[in-house]
Amino acid sequence: MKKQLIIVGIILILLTVGLSGCNTQISEKDSAPIINYFTATSTTVTYGNSTILEWSVEGATNVSIGNGIGRVDPDGSLTISPLENQTYILTAVNSYGSRNESIKIYVSMDSGQSPQKELAPIIEFFTATSTNVTKGDSTVLKWSVVGATNVSIYYIKNEIVYVDSIGSIEVFPLESKKYSLIASNEFGNSYEYIYLSVIYGN
Repeated sequence: MKKQLIIVGIILILLTVGLSGCNTQISEKDSAPIINYFTATSTTVTYGNSTILEWSVEGATNVSIGNGIGRVDPDGSLTISPLENQTYILTAVNSYGSRNESIKIYVSMDSGQSPQKELAPIIEFFTATSTNVTKGDSTVLKWSVVGATNVSIYYIKNEIVYVDSIGSIEVFPLESKKYSLIASNEFGNSYEYIYLSVIYGN
């Protein structure tokens, strides 16, 4: 009798573990897409030259890149030759929501081009240690800007923080929101943004 009870107990434990694993898988699937990365081989190109965009997305039914590129595969790469400064936005969508990542490609003009564009601010990078943050936790924004007289970070709820050209800041988002980096000088403005998604615990 004891042997039978032990066997029944083992079966119940295995069933519990199996069901727990199934629940975890369902929870992971029932969420907005995950953008593993969206990068460029170089974010600064000389006028007439090219750079390669590379990306990897999980759980999306539709993945697209702006600036006329359109729909793309969840994993891929693309050679681009922008003629002026451009921000490329990768958008991943499924029935539970969407995610966005962006890359600013700066075009350096040669001697035959207008020097005015060449003097516009350059955002070398604007990143976060993690774009998916559990509520109550933090992530660190980092940036580097060249040639700007003013640099600020704009929170989607009309909060502006003026910062140095190179630096970092720890943020504790309570809800999903967009953080924009704005660099300006007398020749114009440059923008870059990061969307931080807040994950709510069980």
